[in-house]
Amino acid sequence: MDSVLSLDDGRWLGPSDESYSPLNDEASNGPLVLGNIRQPSPPPVLAQVQSEFMPISPSRVADPRPGAAKPFQDGMPSSNTYQHLHIPVKMMQDFLRLAQQNTAKNLETCGVLAGSLRNKVFQITTLIVPKQESTSDSVR
Repeated sequence: MDSVLSLDDGRWLGPSDESYSPLNDEASNGPLVLGNIRQPSPPPVLAQVQSEFMPISPSRVADPRPGAAKPFQDGMPSSNTYQHLHIPVKMMQDFLRLAQQNTAKNLETCGVLAGSLRNKVFQITTLIVPKQESTSDSVR
């Protein structure tokens, strides 16, 4: 890999500082509030659920298969069809702010989305940005 991507700016949760929270640190260390974006460290931290969602049309969700989006057959979703996805606006803004420096350096940033399916809509509640090595077209 040509470059190593570091997302640790010194304000992440550490094993020796269990009471630290990026949410309470906004005034003292700058404008970046990470909300429920966490760097994984044992034991896992419970995610904060945000109620504000930004709907994403199924036709805008990435699909590696060729062809246009296919609607549900018989109104029931399957693993071969698109599903509606709601991502909290603040979570998306936090990720874009976090990835901005890497994007300026032409480096990819990867995040893992987690949530639950409710009423045929996947509600994203957690974004995990693991430690990673990055180039302009790959993340490992």
